[in-house]
Amino acid sequence: MSKPLVAANCCVTVVESSGYVPKGRFEDHAELGYKIYRTGEESGKVVLIDIYDIWGYSKSNNNYAQVADTIATATGFPVIIPDVFHGAVFTREIFASGKIGEWVAANGSWDRVKVDLEKLIDWSKANLGAEKFGIFGFCYGGKIVVKSLAELLPPILAGATFHPSFLQIEDAEPIKGPLCLLPSKDEAEIISTDFLATLKAKSFGDRVVHRRFSDMHHGWNGTGGDFTNPLNKQRAEEAMTLVVDFFSKEFAQGSAPAVL
Repeated sequence: MSKPLVAANCCVTVVESSGYVPKGRFEDHAELGYKIYRTGEESGKVVLIDIYDIWGYSKSNNNYAQVADTIATATGFPVIIPDVFHGAVFTREIFASGKIGEWVAANGSWDRVKVDLEKLIDWSKANLGAEKFGIFGFCYGGKIVVKSLAELLPPILAGATFHPSFLQIEDAEPIKGPLCLLPSKDEAEIISTDFLATLKAKSFGDRVVHRRFSDMHHGWNGTGGDFTNPLNKQRAEEAMTLVVDFFSKEFAQGSAPAVL
């Protein structure tokens, strides 16, 4: 098994709050066993699942909510961020200790998250009228996206990743559905070569989207993004518009530009 393709500065950059006020709401549902952030339409046949980065529901800024709100508005789809860490909080001290892998294994392993996603899918079908699902994620969430496209398709039919971490080259082969792949300058080049080539060779290869944001750091669209910086904001909006267009095509619905 290859080493995870983790950006060298993964999890280092955290931007302090810009004062954004989330448009969605937090909810607790006994059937799920964890908290969710829900934004956008109250119901819909298509629901987008958003997997946050390693900082979870970050206390440093509300970028996780701002991006979810923006994508929900632009697509017209409900967006849900499940608390897959179940309240556990990642810290700079954990990163400095070099034990990020151990922390993820204990608090966000695929085996546990898969069960959480299956519960969320069932809940969304019963309560929102959902029939189809897309999934997008940031940093750590990118790994969950590719695992979902390998093991939860259907009903998850398409996925998108912003500056993904923890990917391994062998993660590409089991993927069964289209992926929008948006690495930063800090992700390994092999993501844009061998990993991408494996996806492009599949039956859905013409629906795979890729753009490397070579002037953006890892985290620019998540907790590490400074949306008050004009270039960072522009690139974040470009990336989100790619994702919005991608999901809108996959689920045959019109969309609007993604504007922060």
